[in-house]
Amino acid sequence: KELSRPGFNQYVDTIVKVNQRLEKEEAEVDVTGSVYYKLAGEIAMSGGAMGTGVSMLKIALKFFEAHRSDANANATVNLEGLIEQCRHLITALTPPPTPDCPP
Repeated sequence: KELSRPGFNQYVDTIVKVNQRLEKEEAEVDVTGSVYYKLAGEIAMSGGAMGTGVSMLKIALKFFEAHRSDANANATVNLEGLIEQCRHLITALTPPPTPDCPP
C-alpha cells in the first residue's frame, strides 16, 4: 500500500515550529529528544519535505553520537542502530553533488 504523503505533510509545519522553538530556547537534548528529531525527520520525508527531513535527521545523528558513550542511554536504546539508520536515510535523501559545468 502506498504512503499517503498529504497525511504526513500536514505535520511538517508543526515539526518546523517545534524545531524553531527548541533552537530558540536552546533546549538540552537527551536521547529521548534525539529520537524525536529522528521521528520528525522520517515524518517530514514521508510527507515529501526532503530538506526538512534531512535537517532533522542530521540533528538527531549529532545528538545520538554525542550520547554514544553514555552507558545509561546505550542500555535503554540501540544507539548504534539509530545512528546507522540516520546515516542511511541522510545518504539516501541527499542528492549527489553535480559536477561543475564548463563555461
